[in-house]
Amino acid sequence: AVITKVDLMDKGTETINLLKGVTLPVKLGIIGVVNRSQVDIEKGKNIKDALEFEESFFSKHHPVLSSKMGTKFLAETLSVLLMGHVKKCLPALRAKISHMKGVQETVISNLGTPVTNPGPALLNQISS
Repeated sequence: AVITKVDLMDKGTETINLLKGVTLPVKLGIIGVVNRSQVDIEKGKNIKDALEFEESFFSKHHPVLSSKMGTKFLAETLSVLLMGHVKKCLPALRAKISHMKGVQETVISNLGTPVTNPGPALLNQISS
């Protein structure tokens, strides 16, 4: 799960328990991120500065969890999950493609030998 705008959560909120997955346990864990606000965007805060602020925020407010928080960690985690899914699905996909290729090769072979010089065949077809 992803929790956005962690920097805007009220001081009384049990943020640490939420980020640790105590409040809401989920299978793959919870990653907190700090997004640029509309004001930040309007003031021209670039992505690099926003990522630096995010890293600084988690280091200051949640130092124990800071290595597993933020946009960078989210991107890495999603990449690992995606690659795992692709590796899991790839063998079945290869088998399906191989089967479909075999079916089409059979269809092509049933069409007969290729015509190398279509002239006489076309003339014969037109004449009949």
